[in-house]
Order: sequence, then C-alpha cells, then structure tokens
Amino acid sequence: MNRRVALILLALLGMALLGWSLGQFGAGLSPDSVGYITAARQAAAGHGLRFADGTLLVNQPPLYPLLLATGAVLFRVDPLAVAPILNVLLLGATVALAGALCFALLDSVALALLGAAAVAVSIPLVNVTLMAWSEPLFVTLLTASLVLASRYRRDPSARSLLVWAMLLALATLTRYAGIALIGAGVCTIVLVHGIGWRHRVRDVVRFTVVAAAPLAVWMLRNRSISGTLTGDRSPSDSSLWQNLERSAAVLGAWFVPGAGESVLPALVLVAVALLLVGWSWRRDGGAWLGAAIVRWSPVWLTATGYAAFLLVTATFTGLDPLDDRLWSPAVVPLMVLVIALLQRFWRLIAGEARARWLNHLLPLAVLLWLVLPLHASYSAVAQYLEDGGSGFGDRTWRQSETIAYLRAHPGDCHVYSNEPDAITILTAIPAELTPLKSEHGSTRVTPLPAVWPAERKACLVWFTQESWDVLWTLDDLRTKVRLDLVREFADGNVYRMLR
Repeated sequence: MNRRVALILLALLGMALLGWSLGQFGAGLSPDSVGYITAARQAAAGHGLRFADGTLLVNQPPLYPLLLATGAVLFRVDPLAVAPILNVLLLGATVALAGALCFALLDSVALALLGAAAVAVSIPLVNVTLMAWSEPLFVTLLTASLVLASRYRRDPSARSLLVWAMLLALATLTRYAGIALIGAGVCTIVLVHGIGWRHRVRDVVRFTVVAAAPLAVWMLRNRSISGTLTGDRSPSDSSLWQNLERSAAVLGAWFVPGAGESVLPALVLVAVALLLVGWSWRRDGGAWLGAAIVRWSPVWLTATGYAAFLLVTATFTGLDPLDDRLWSPAVVPLMVLVIALLQRFWRLIAGEARARWLNHLLPLAVLLWLVLPLHASYSAVAQYLEDGGSGFGDRTWRQSETIAYLRAHPGDCHVYSNEPDAITILTAIPAELTPLKSEHGSTRVTPLPAVWPAERKACLVWFTQESWDVLWTLDDLRTKVRLDLVREFADGNVYRMLR
C-alpha cells in the first residue's frame, strides 16, 4: 500500500472515531471553553471578542474563538456546535502532519506510520480533542511548523521560510506559548548548514518579524485595554522542583500508562537516552550525534523550547497544575524523538550482532507498545461516553434542576454564582463569580469587598455539589449580605440578595 494512502486512512480512522464520540454529546466544556465560546458568540453577533459580561478578551489570544465565530457565521450555527467539528478536522490534520514529519526524518516507512499512530492514540491528544479548548489547534499548527522547518533545513528558500513563519504567527495567536516556538525557530535557522552567516542573519530577521508581528500587535492592543500584555496573572506557589516532578509524572505516563504519579518511567527514559548517546559516541566518535543534532534540530529545539517556557511560566505565574492539557503541545516532538532513538538503539544492536533481520523486529515492538496508550485513550473516551460528555456539557449538568429553573425564569437581577460559567453556557444568562478568597494558584487571602454586591437587584445561584476552595463560603457571604431563599433544588439553591 502506498505510504500516503496508509497515512490518509490512519488519519480518517482517527477522525471517524473522534467524530462518533463527540457526535454523542459534543465537545467537553471547562471554564476556559465557556470563555472561548461566549467570545465567539459575541464576535459572530458583531460585538467583538468579548465575554458575556462585556469585558474584552485579553487573557487568551484570539485565533481559536475567531475560528469558532467564523464557522458559526458560515454555517449559521452556534459556536458550540462548531467546536467538535473543528476538533475532528484538527485531529486528522495533526495525524497526517505527524506522519509527514516521520516520513521526512525516519528511514523506515513502517516506523513512520507507527509514529503517526502513536500520536493518534496518545493520551494527551485524545484528552484535549474531547474538549472545546485551543490546544488541538495549537498542536496542529506546531506540527505543521515542524514539517516546514524540516523542509527549510533541507532547502533554505525564502518561500519555505515565509510559510513557516506565518504558521508560527498563527500559533502565537492561538496560545501565548507560541513565543517559545519562535525562539526554537531562530535556533533552527542558526544551525542550518550550507548557507553563509549573512544569509542566516537575514533569514532570522525576516522570520522573527513575520512570526512575531501579529502577536506584538495583539499585545499592544491588550496593553491599551488592560494595562497588561497578556492579562492579569497571579504569582505561582509552585517551585521549579515541584513543577519538574509533576511534569516528569505526566510525561512518563504517556509512555507507561497507569504509572500514576510516579516519576520513575520518565527517569528511565532519560537514562536510556543518555546511555544511547554515550554508546553512539563511543562507536563513531560523535559523528552520528553531530548529524542528528542538525537533522533533528526543529524537533528537539521545539520540544526543549516549549518545555523550558512552560516550566518557567508555571514557576513564576499561577497556572493550572501541569497536566496532560498543558503538556499536550509536546506530544508530537516527543513521540517522534522517542521513536527515532529506538531506531538508533535497534540499529546499534543489529550492527553489533551483524544480524540485519533484527531491524524488522523494531516495528513489531513499537506496535505492541502502542497497545498501552491505545487502552488508556480508549478508557478516556469510554469515561466521556459514560458521563454523557465532559465538564459543563456532561449529563449531570444537562439534567440539572437548577439550570432548568434558570432557563424558565431568566429574571432581571444580576446573577452571581459559584459556577457562573455553567449558567452562562447552559442558559445564556450572564453570571459573575462570587468573591474570591484567594487567586487561582495562590494561597494569599483576598478580603471580602466592603460592599457586596454592588448592584441593587442581585441574585445568588449556589450549586451544592460544586465547591471551589478559592471562593468565600455561603456563611462568609452572609456576613455581607442577607440571602433570601427563592427556590431550593437537589443540586443548588437560588437566593435573592438584600443589603
């Protein structure tokens, strides 16, 4: 079978399975998802990129909600319906691009196809494509940039440089972490052989300007609106060491699913890689390593650049815990690098044994290993189907009595809640979060406002099954305002607030 046909069939199979899963209940919804979709709804209605309460989008770049809004306008549907379709298309594109990258960098067609398959069934990619998040788009753009970077390394033409830089510009407009990809691209250009330093400097300048200019314009817009480049960010309470430990556990579980919080799989992988490098150095005096550094420069520079950016940012800024979602952009470069190292390891063994037939065992070994991530990914999809969706889109939220009441009685008061995003996305009623006791990711206590709520007519919707440890409790709120019970349900209560 032609390798391109095999790759297309693999991508279509992944798209079909994801499409069938998302077609049941739609994309999962987290607070970030609600922000993207409400911003897309406002943009589709001609009100600009703003949230339901009227505040402008600043904390996230604009490309993902703009794509949702564009799809909504073109097909006359809600952006919420666009998200799962976009995820299916992005998964297919990512698998196909990952395969193209493997074909360009691996010498074995079988290993290249298995590399694409490893990406398709990888735990982080499956997890993020089940959700209405910007990560699937970012992963696709990152993978496409790796393909073009590899092409530029082989043929450093102005055209390939321009397209590569434009793709990275789109990546930075999807997630701010795209800045790390620009840095990796600059280093890749510096390492290109066959061109003079004057040519390299010229290409670095062109590349940086094209890749960074759109994000610079967006950040200047943010500063004029909010006084910040990327929105307000609370400081982190996690040390670099804690983030390293957490990351090692996450990445190790990609290759050894079920390892839990253990860092052992990641440490073993690093140790094996170092031993392989040492073995190669001893055999050929570093010739293979030197060639691999240049040939694989786009991949390993992107992986290390993104990892460094994420770890430093998480150490100084209050992010979500470093999990599959935040690490998912690294899945393609890491999977490809691991398979490349396996290929080198197997060739060293075959060379020592003078038995070339051993090379045929490597694809079989990789295929057998794929059973582990495939089972873990299947379990994630099965859990999604069992829950009837994910996040605010799951069966529990869709069947909420409190949500049903709010739909039937929208009222005319300003709504506060401990889960405002659920109200906004499920009822289209703008809702605001109750006062924070501490910023997300921080232990610093924020005092209750002296006067709260500021509005004359305000209501509180408090979901009994939801509890954020960063919010002031109901008893705390009662010290500032009288809560008159309007309706009581199994999953929440509705109060009228009187000062």
